[in-house]
Amino acid sequence: MIGKTISYYKILEKLGEGGMGVVYKAEDTKLQRTVALKFLPLDVAGDDELRKRFINEARTASALNHPNICTIYSVEDEEQPFIAMEFVQGRELRHLMKSPLEGGAALAAGGVVPLPDVLNYATQIAEGLQAAHKKGIVHRDIKPANIMVTDDDLIKVMDFGLAKMKGQPALTKTGSTIGTIAYMSPEQARNEGVDQRSDIFSFGAVLYELCSGRQPFAGDYEAATLYSVVHEEPEALPDGVPPELQRLVFKCLEKEVNNRYQSSEELLVDLRQFQRKPASHEFTDGASHRPGAAKKRMLLSVTFLGVVILAVTGYFLFVSSQKEAVPERKMLVVLPFENLGPPEQAYFAAGMTEEITSRLAAVRELGVISRSSAARYDRTGKTIKEIAGDFGVNYVLDGTVRWNRSADGDNKVRITPELIGISDDTQLWSERYDRVIEDIFVVQSEIAAQVVQKLGITLLADDRQIIEAKPTENLEAYDYYLRGKDYAVRQTIKKDSEITVRMYEKAVELDPNFAVAYAALSRARIWLSWLFGQIDQVPKAKEALDRARQLAPDLAETHLASGYYYYYGSRDYDRAMEHFTIVQRRQPNDSEVTTAIGYIRRRQGKWEQAAVQLAQAVELDPRNHNWLRDLGQTYLYMRRYAQAERYLDRTIAMAPDIPDTYIQKYQLYLSWLGSAEKAEQVLKDAAGRIGREVLDREMWALGPVYIGSDTLAYYLDKAETHYNMKQTELAAQYADSARIILEAEIKAQPERAEGHQWLGWAYAYLGRHEDAIREAKKAAALLPVSKDAFTGCWVAESLALLYTVVGEHDAAIDQLEYLLTIPSIISVPRLQFQPVWEPLHQHPRFKRLLEKHGGESR
Repeated sequence: MIGKTISYYKILEKLGEGGMGVVYKAEDTKLQRTVALKFLPLDVAGDDELRKRFINEARTASALNHPNICTIYSVEDEEQPFIAMEFVQGRELRHLMKSPLEGGAALAAGGVVPLPDVLNYATQIAEGLQAAHKKGIVHRDIKPANIMVTDDDLIKVMDFGLAKMKGQPALTKTGSTIGTIAYMSPEQARNEGVDQRSDIFSFGAVLYELCSGRQPFAGDYEAATLYSVVHEEPEALPDGVPPELQRLVFKCLEKEVNNRYQSSEELLVDLRQFQRKPASHEFTDGASHRPGAAKKRMLLSVTFLGVVILAVTGYFLFVSSQKEAVPERKMLVVLPFENLGPPEQAYFAAGMTEEITSRLAAVRELGVISRSSAARYDRTGKTIKEIAGDFGVNYVLDGTVRWNRSADGDNKVRITPELIGISDDTQLWSERYDRVIEDIFVVQSEIAAQVVQKLGITLLADDRQIIEAKPTENLEAYDYYLRGKDYAVRQTIKKDSEITVRMYEKAVELDPNFAVAYAALSRARIWLSWLFGQIDQVPKAKEALDRARQLAPDLAETHLASGYYYYYGSRDYDRAMEHFTIVQRRQPNDSEVTTAIGYIRRRQGKWEQAAVQLAQAVELDPRNHNWLRDLGQTYLYMRRYAQAERYLDRTIAMAPDIPDTYIQKYQLYLSWLGSAEKAEQVLKDAAGRIGREVLDREMWALGPVYIGSDTLAYYLDKAETHYNMKQTELAAQYADSARIILEAEIKAQPERAEGHQWLGWAYAYLGRHEDAIREAKKAAALLPVSKDAFTGCWVAESLALLYTVVGEHDAAIDQLEYLLTIPSIISVPRLQFQPVWEPLHQHPRFKRLLEKHGGESR
C-alpha cells in the first residue's frame, strides 16, 4: 500500500492497525496537505448494508466542526471505503498516563497528570462531546487511545466518523480490546440502547484515570472487566484529588444513567465552576504545572490514530445471530448451619458457619454473601429458590453441626454440608464429616475446597493459603475465640463488648501465639474506647495489635485490626486507609472492610465516595440492615432525600426493631419536609414495636456523637423533655445529675469532644448559658468538620442550636450559614418549620439565608 495513490491521496506510511481498520499517513495531492486515512475493515466493507450505513454516518459526522474534534475531510466509497481526516501531530492521552519508568509524564502526588492539565484536558474533551451531542452523534468509544494531545496542548477527540447517529441501529463488531471494555458504560456493556450519557460515563472513566493513574474498572481478563463495569464501583481516588473533582468524577460514573450528568452542558458547568475556584490542594510534584506545560514534556511524534470502533464493542457483544455469552459470576450464600447439639453450643455452629464463609469469601472468583446477612435472615417457610432470590445468588450452602463433647476428652464433631444449585434445584454436593475436634480446621478447609471445586473455580495460590489456614493448635483457645466472636455481634451493648474482650483475652492466654485472636482482641478493645469512651483501652489495644503484628504482620486480620486502631484510636484516616485497602484487595467480598472505607471517606468529607463504598457494601451484603441504614443516613446528610427514604424504608422492613433507623427517618422528614407532624408519626409507628421511652432515650444515645451510657442518656432526655414543657425546676434536677457524671468524665478525659458537647446541654438546661456556650465551643474546637466531617457537622449544628437557645442569634446564623454549604442534616425546610429555630425567624440575615438556599431538597 505504501507509495500507492488512491483517489488523490498518496500513501506515505502506515501509522497503525487495529481490529477496526488500518490507518495510513497520506498526502492530499490536490490541496497539498498531510492527512490520515482510515480504511474500513474488509469484513465490513463486504457487507452492503453495513457499508452503506458507514458511509451515511461518517458523512454526517464530517459536518462536525470543532477545535476539539478531529476534522473529517471526506468519505470515499471505494472498493475498500475509507475516511480522510485531519492528521494530528502529538501524543495519545494514554501516553501521558504512564509512569516515568514507562516514559510518560512525571507522577504527581495523588495523580499522574498535574491538576491544571487534568482540568484543561477534561474541559476540552467535554466541549468536543458537547458539539457532537448537539448534532445527535454519540461517540461510543471515548478512551485515552482515542484522544490526542497536540504539541500545543490542544485536545482532539478522534474517530467521530465511526460514531452512532441518534435513532440508528449500531454497527457491531466483536473482538475489541480490553481497553475498550474498561471504558464502556454499563448499558453499552449490556447491549442496551445508548445516548450521550454513555459517552459521559466513558468520559468519567478517562478522567478517573487522569486523576489516579489507573483504570476505574479492570480485571485480569475481559469477562472480569465486564463484570466490574456492570456491577462494581471504582476504588476511591487518591486523597490529593480535590473533593469537588472527586464528586464530578463519581457522578459521571454512576451505574444508573439517570443519576449521571444528563448532558455535556451540565457536565461543563461543573467543570468550569471548579476551574474558576482556587485549588485548595492540587496534586503537584514540585514542577511547573501551568496549562501548556505538557508541551515541554512531550516528544514530537507522528500520531497513532487509535483503534476505531464501529459499534458497541467488546467480545460480549454480538453480530446478528452470533451472540457470545458472558460468563456469569457465581454467587453463593452460606446459610447458618443448624446446631443439632444442646442450645449452649449454638455459638459453635455459628462459628463453623462463619469460618467456612470466611474461607470461601477469600476466593476472588466467587461472590459470597456476608454471614451477618445470612445469620439474621428468617428462612421460615421459604423454599431454597425463594431464599436464593432474596439474596440474589445462584448457589446455596446449607448444613448441620453436632459436637458431642465427652468427659473423657474423646470429642467428636459431625458436620454435614449441602451445596445446592438454584437453576435446576439440584444437590451438587453433600458429605458427612465425622471427625475428632482436633481435625476441625481440616474439615473447614475441605468443605471450602470442595465447594470451590464443585463450582468449577480454580483456586489461586493466595486463595488456597487462606482456605487451608490453621489459626491455632490449641482447641480450647479456639473455643474461647468463637465465644468472643459470638458476643462481638452484640457489641453495641456495653456488657457484651466487655465479655467479648474477656473471651479473647482467655484465648490468647491459652495460646500466646494465636495471632488472629490478638487481632480480634485489639479490635474489641479499641471499640470500647470508641463507643463507650474507655480511653484506657487504647494502649491495651495497641499492645494486642503489636503482638498480632509480631506473630503475623501480613495476615488480613492484622491489617483489619490496624485499620480500626488508627481509625478509632487516633482518627488517623490515612494510615487506616492503607490497611483497609490491603484487606479489600485481598478480600473483595468482605462487606465490612468496604463499609469501613466508606465510613472513613464520610469522616474525611468525601461523601460521594462514601456513598459509593456503602452502596457496594449493600450489594455484597444485601440483608445487612446496618449497611442499609448507614447508606440512607449518608444520603440524608448529602440532602438526597428520596434516596435516603428508600434505604431507610428497606432497613425498617428488614429489621423493624432497631431504634436508630426510626430516628434517622425522623431526622429525614424534618430535613426534607420540615414536617414535625410526619416526623413524629415515624416515632409513633415505632413505639408499638420498641417503646416510646426507649426511642426518646436513644435520640440522645444514638446520635453521631455517642453517649454510650443509658443512665446519662436518661438524665439528658428527661431534662430536655421538662425544659421544653417549661418545667424548669424538674429540668434542672435531671440536668444536674447529668452534669455530675459529665464533669467527672471530662476531668478524666479532657480531650474527648463528646463530653464537652453533652455538658454544654446540661448547663443550658440549668440556665448556665455562658458555661453552655463555652463547652459547646470547646467540643467544636476538638472535633471540627475539617477533622471529622460526619460528627463535626452535628457538633456545629448543636452549637448553633445552643446559640439560638441563649439568644446569640448572629452567632447561630453564622453556624447555620456554614452548615448549609456542606453535607449536614440542616436544611431550609428544617429551619423554616422546626420550632427550635423560631427565635431566628424574624432576623433579616436568617431570612436572606433561607432565600439563598431555598429549593435544595431532592
